[in-house]
Amino acid sequence: MDNSQGRLPIILSILFVVIILALSVIKLRNWEGVRLFWGITLILLYLCWLFVESRVALAEMGREETTSDRGSCELYAAARGVTVVSALIMPTQWIGWGGLHYGGIALFTLGVGFRLVAIKALGEGYSHRVRRQSDYAIVTTGPYGIVRHPAYIGMLVAHLGFVLFFWNWVSLVVLLGLFLPCVVVRILIEEKALLETESYIEYSKTRKRLIPHLW
Repeated sequence: MDNSQGRLPIILSILFVVIILALSVIKLRNWEGVRLFWGITLILLYLCWLFVESRVALAEMGREETTSDRGSCELYAAARGVTVVSALIMPTQWIGWGGLHYGGIALFTLGVGFRLVAIKALGEGYSHRVRRQSDYAIVTTGPYGIVRHPAYIGMLVAHLGFVLFFWNWVSLVVLLGLFLPCVVVRILIEEKALLETESYIEYSKTRKRLIPHLW
């Protein structure tokens, strides 16, 4: 069976890496000193993150196609890509070097780490596609003891850090006006499938989606 859904994440990931590398060369060519060092470091960390999560994308090739996803994977990936591209392609507006650069690096590292811990906690239950799994055991430990979708928190925090480091207003608007809404849509689609299991219904009564005590 032709699994185009399985191949698409791999194709998008490769294209994303090529775009990041090309834009990074242009972005950093006039940087120097500590700014250049941390700019290269952050780009390399981002690429390493993509590599680590590529195992999930590869696993998609061996799974059946799903209609529960409703195109949210592509929408979510596109919004992520536009956020990163806008941060790299627009002129950086921070003058000199300061605490916000370190803050951006810290947020990026914290976000990626939190996301990877959340993915590890889910184990084989984690997927880039929304699927209905009747035998799925709800995870309530680790980050999932705090909120229902910690991996998305990690994703948003990491990209907030990336945007702060390569600061421009356009990328912030894209992050808040495009990427964040796409994450919310993605969560709502996931939950429509998850709420078909009684255990998740009970779990959802005790944990908020993204922000404790709020949503």
